[in-house]
Amino acid sequence: NLDAKLREKMRFELKRLQRELRITTVYVTHDQSEALALSDRIAVMNHGRIVQLADPYTIYERPADPFVADFIGSSNFFRGTALDVAKDRVRVEIGEGRTLLAHSAVPVARGTPVAVSVRPERIELLDGTDGGGGAGGGDGADRTNTFEVEIQERTFLGSHHSLLVRAGGDVFRVECRAVPDGASAFVRIPAEACIVFPAPPDNR
Repeated sequence: NLDAKLREKMRFELKRLQRELRITTVYVTHDQSEALALSDRIAVMNHGRIVQLADPYTIYERPADPFVADFIGSSNFFRGTALDVAKDRVRVEIGEGRTLLAHSAVPVARGTPVAVSVRPERIELLDGTDGGGGAGGGDGADRTNTFEVEIQERTFLGSHHSLLVRAGGDVFRVECRAVPDGASAFVRIPAEACIVFPAPPDNR
């Protein structure tokens, strides 16, 4: 229960003690930032069971299931149906003609319901001129995972902005450094930032 700056300072101090004393330390916390900063390996538990045990980068970038994706950091979830499946990539229909090309951590079958997890900071915000005509535009530009959104809320957090945006029936968060002046914009979601899970998470 330290104040924010002292808590960050103590985080570095604990890391220094770990290196100098060279002892195994088990740190139990609900603070995801501390877990990522202090750990060589993280065990994420759900209902008393370890659901993923890995290094911090893998836990954050390649979560094993929707619970880990939502518990460590923040994630947007898009519900949809698997369309084209090839190796570790899946194209997912998410509604209103929009599709997402995504990484699949586990095999999924064509036509099955899925959830696509995307971190808010991995979504690129473009203005209307950069977005062009969206997916399937006629100028030859790559429109993969690019579509128009309506900006519903803007929150300034100092180092970045947090936006709540809507595309069709999906409302999701975007974290970015600059915000367009208008009420709409385009987003581009890198395929490697999209992770497919076989079934939608409950209550998302």
